[in-house]
Amino acid sequence: MEYGISFKDSFSMLHFRLNEGESVVAGSGAMVYMDPSIKVEPFLKGGLFSSVSRKLFGKESAFLNRYRSLADFSELGVVSNASLGSISEITLSSDSYPIKVRPGGFLAAWEDSEGNVEIEGSIGGFRTYFGMEGFEFLKIKGIGLVFISGFGGIYRKDLKGNELIVDTGHVLAYTENLDFELKTVGGIKSTLFSGEGIVCRFRGVGSVWIQSRSHSGFFEFLRESLILEKK
Repeated sequence: MEYGISFKDSFSMLHFRLNEGESVVAGSGAMVYMDPSIKVEPFLKGGLFSSVSRKLFGKESAFLNRYRSLADFSELGVVSNASLGSISEITLSSDSYPIKVRPGGFLAAWEDSEGNVEIEGSIGGFRTYFGMEGFEFLKIKGIGLVFISGFGGIYRKDLKGNELIVDTGHVLAYTENLDFELKTVGGIKSTLFSGEGIVCRFRGVGSVWIQSRSHSGFFEFLRESLILEKK
């Protein structure tokens, strides 16, 4: 399997070149183009429970598509319909911790010969519901390559026992073993006047993937722009 990413700064597209028997899993509607030698197989990934949990708690389609190559050098292109920014790959192995990905952040996964990439919905709890625009995440684990899509650019920050504070709207993904808590950026004055509000404080040994733009900030920009237009 070979892959490449075009238009890396924005509106990125992910390209695969697959050999016979290799397959890629992607969300519903992600395909842009493919060779006739690729067979599309809609399926409930992980069975009924995982598929329903992915729909209810991960805000993703219960059905995923498996694109299986029937010949060597078959090409496939996919994009995210939920994010307008960059694409980043994450390598999963038998020693990897599961990763949590915010709704709309999962793009595709290349499976090993056993198809051991598991994707299911995961509830983050009420602490995430009130601070991270909902409490639904996708939990992804197994062996293979996972591709995530962010809003804007994607920056990976590795923690080695230290702490990291990230605005909740910019958290794209993180390794499940990290501890985190939602806190205000400071006292009442800082919370009210700094414009930061609630932040996520990560600690431990693991990785956090940060998107350079937030949906809430973008929607606020559009709202203010429309108000100015009407004036």
